[in-house]
Amino acid sequence: MPRSQRQDQSLNRARRHLCEHLLPLLDELVAAGHVVCGTALDAWTECDVMVELRDGPTLKELRAHYSWPRGVASGCNKEERTGPVANYLYCNRCKTSIHWPR
Repeated sequence: MPRSQRQDQSLNRARRHLCEHLLPLLDELVAAGHVVCGTALDAWTECDVMVELRDGPTLKELRAHYSWPRGVASGCNKEERTGPVANYLYCNRCKTSIHWPR
């Protein structure tokens, strides 16, 4: 199914701002059918750019099917009351990330 113009715009914005360490991973996730739904600049104290996907793989699938360079971490954000809420890839060098709902 072809992407909409809005999806193309979201992907292009994400590509402009995401670091070189995460960009190949973003391209692989998009090629696998995951959709970029937003990009936040100065997202939080430790993150300058956060690309949000509509959905994504489980951490188990992510670690089994994808690889990433040293300095990139994978994990899950957790809320005290609700537990795990989002999976992510985070570049420690560049302070950029890719997040998607769990």
